[in-house]
Amino acid sequence: MTMLTLSMPWQFTAALFPVFLLLLSFIATHVRKSIGLYYLPRNRGEQEFTATAVSWLFAAAATVVMLSPLSQRLPAFFFILFLFRLTLTDALTGLLPRHMTVSCLLAGLAASLWKPVSEGSGAALSVLAGHTAACLVVLVMVGALRQFSILRDGRENPALGDVWLAGAVTAWLGFSDGCWAIGTGVVMFTLWQAPKRHTGEGGPLGPWLSAGAVTVTLIQLYQPIVIW
Repeated sequence: MTMLTLSMPWQFTAALFPVFLLLLSFIATHVRKSIGLYYLPRNRGEQEFTATAVSWLFAAAATVVMLSPLSQRLPAFFFILFLFRLTLTDALTGLLPRHMTVSCLLAGLAASLWKPVSEGSGAALSVLAGHTAACLVVLVMVGALRQFSILRDGRENPALGDVWLAGAVTAWLGFSDGCWAIGTGVVMFTLWQAPKRHTGEGGPLGPWLSAGAVTVTLIQLYQPIVIW
């Protein structure tokens, strides 16, 4: 049995979820227009399905975040919004624009100040320095893996956008939780790719890194107690 603590009655889900779904649907329309897909009739049905599915999943995640008991739920909610834009863009185009990943990274570093500042702690600068160092370490590590794949196979794996996304995830979550999120995302991606391995088809890694980040974020917020 798993014990969870909520900040409000679970019945509030019925009010929160539609609001977040409406918000994310609006953002999804803006994203599709900004990347030039909204006006293209080709694959319109597939794009609509992808946007709808991603919106519903992230609306559910945002609802669960806002029901959490910790004061950290506000920065976590904004993290969900950043991940939503990145996930939808990568799912529709296979690309992660630099300005989106870098803005997510910088927002993560700023969000690291939320807890020490809200608690009146004097450790804000040290926390920021820790998240910055963790972000740089992950950028170097994942970037080195990308360079190795280019030298060995002649193609980048992971792609440059995934490198920046990994750094952004670490900027938000810190080194330990960030690595757990990245590892979880890679495992999800590997399981998803397993049936396609014989066809040689690839796929975007970014949405799975985001899924790992959402999973670890929820664990951070709820800190579930498992009773056997």
